[in-house]
Amino acid sequence: MLQDNILEREAKLFANEKQFQSTTPVDTATFQEPIKSAAVTVDPKVLELRRMAATPKLASAPKVPYPPGYEKVTIDTLQPVNPLVLDEETKATVRALTKRSFIRDMMPIAADYLSIAAIFAAGMRWDHPLVWLVLGFLMATRQHGLLILMHEATHGRMLKTNYWNSRLSNFLFSWPFVLDSLGYRQIHMKHHRYLYTEDDPDIAGIGRTYAGQFPKTMWGMVWLVAREFLLGYILTIKYLIDTNINGGPASTSTLVTGNKEDEKDRRKADEGKSSLTTFASYYIVLLTLVTAFGVWRPFFWLWVFPMASWLQVILRLRFVSEHFGVDKTDALNLSRNNLSNHIEGFLLTPHNVNYHIAHHIFPNVPCYNLPTLHRLLWTKSEEYRLKAHHSYGLVQVLRECTIKGQAQALAAKQQQQSKK
Repeated sequence: MLQDNILEREAKLFANEKQFQSTTPVDTATFQEPIKSAAVTVDPKVLELRRMAATPKLASAPKVPYPPGYEKVTIDTLQPVNPLVLDEETKATVRALTKRSFIRDMMPIAADYLSIAAIFAAGMRWDHPLVWLVLGFLMATRQHGLLILMHEATHGRMLKTNYWNSRLSNFLFSWPFVLDSLGYRQIHMKHHRYLYTEDDPDIAGIGRTYAGQFPKTMWGMVWLVAREFLLGYILTIKYLIDTNINGGPASTSTLVTGNKEDEKDRRKADEGKSSLTTFASYYIVLLTLVTAFGVWRPFFWLWVFPMASWLQVILRLRFVSEHFGVDKTDALNLSRNNLSNHIEGFLLTPHNVNYHIAHHIFPNVPCYNLPTLHRLLWTKSEEYRLKAHHSYGLVQVLRECTIKGQAQALAAKQQQQSKK
């Protein structure tokens, strides 16, 4: 009990923004006093809090001009937390776009699972290695679709309560990939809250590995794709273990930031947390059905193999297209809108995930309304139209992430400026 009180007191002190921004070292005696009078073993988290709180530079400042409070974007408090200046009529339209429809929420789930069933049926009908290779790629695109829906459930309630929303997300979107929606939620909310700072899990984690270091040569891009196909699943599992168990650079621990919003995410996660028994029962039932119907071979080649190979390539290409090879000079170009064609959208960026800038500005707009939101912002905001980073297809995205492509873009920009 005494330890809990100490931890609570330390967390409150650590969350004090004025202490974060102070250039004068905090008096560590304030933190040591309760420990001296308590005959208990100090929790390591408390020691870490004390160490960080006594450091003059505690919170890493964004490397770009962020509007104040941008990390707390809500539709009801658009100004000044939103990087765009919008008129009242546009704000009202955006508010309308945040409203969810149960039927429209369920339609992409049904479409993805019907596609998965059709792919399995085709594989059972045409039992040939080349056919299965193509079907495996198509399966990976639908697996990706399910993961995007997990991302969608992370941001908004497809169902009314955190409890049932988490159950739906785990059962349909996460557990088929041996993932957990709640752990992902804590990581992803931090990604939105601390975009392109040292507290952003994607930058602090993946951004420090080979997969997150850009620009690359053309052969570097080829190796990136080959690496993901051959080793991507192993590397992903290692990242998740480092994130959720070992407290690595992308740790989900709310004590890393001391932010109240992080603590709120943790409490929401606790509301929908599934027991280990439920988690294990899911796989027991699944593997029992696979065994009972004698479909181990198609299950492996049309689900497990695509998940460990093709899916990893698709995930990496999508991740690159969202946040790498961009200018990073303004809050509006920390992400990218990849305005691709419908075929590329179906295969690589399902459920409108390619409208990534629009999603970061208004993360509570459901995926089926993102194209409308993009068109609205394009029409109503010159700042969005000119400052936001818009690319047109995967080929252009990859070119923007190469050394040669960035050099050509810089030369073109300098030539354009010289003409002015």
